[in-house]
Amino acid sequence: MKRVNAIIEARMGSTRLPGKTLLPIVGKPAIELLIERLRYSRKINDIIVATTIKSEDDVIEKFCHENDTECFRGSAEDVLNRVYSAAKKYITDVVVDVTGDCPLLDPWLIDECIDILLKSDDDYLSNFIKQSYPPGIDVQIFTFRVLEEINHLAEDERFREHVTLYILKHPEKYKLHNITAPPKLCYPDWHLEIDEDKDYELIKKIYESLYLKNPEFTTLDIINLLKENPHWISINKNVERNWEKARKETIA
Repeated sequence: MKRVNAIIEARMGSTRLPGKTLLPIVGKPAIELLIERLRYSRKINDIIVATTIKSEDDVIEKFCHENDTECFRGSAEDVLNRVYSAAKKYITDVVVDVTGDCPLLDPWLIDECIDILLKSDDDYLSNFIKQSYPPGIDVQIFTFRVLEEINHLAEDERFREHVTLYILKHPEKYKLHNITAPPKLCYPDWHLEIDEDKDYELIKKIYESLYLKNPEFTTLDIINLLKENPHWISINKNVERNWEKARKETIA
């Protein structure tokens, strides 16, 4: 049996929204809600928070220890090596790569994607090579073998900062698989991650409306809620997305 581990990239030093990892939503830190959703997965063996060795991230390690979650600390700048080192330490065969700014991710979609990867010879699987799901419902899964290889090969600073850009840049080298959203979930312009304060405002509204009634709310529940409140979609409409920009430039 292959060991599937989720590795969460998290830090306190975000330039655009400092401390966003621990921002309160329905009375809980954002990362706690993210971990809670990952724990609904039936395919993930371990959840590891990969934070930095900077003193400002001591609070993340403290949170992990108090909440029965594994924590790994590594380079602040070389995120690729941080994720690789965490995956190696926790004996990982397949990595579910998660960013700490996505507290609305879909664990049931992640499980479907894990099944697809395990039954195939794919190196990498995601749902945003061609975006169809709302950003923030991101899934990317890849083998440890590939992670180890790119950790040795990727030299450019942008490849060290964004873990999977090297893979996306070299489709001739790696077998990539893109998952497309069904029509009822196909809203690629609705951003559901936390980059700036406007995103935080929207995510809080979603959680306050759904979580207290049903903590296991689904992506479809989110979509239906936003359809009922269409003015919410404009809250974070104009936020610039650095990762999205870097990915598009890489794939182009």
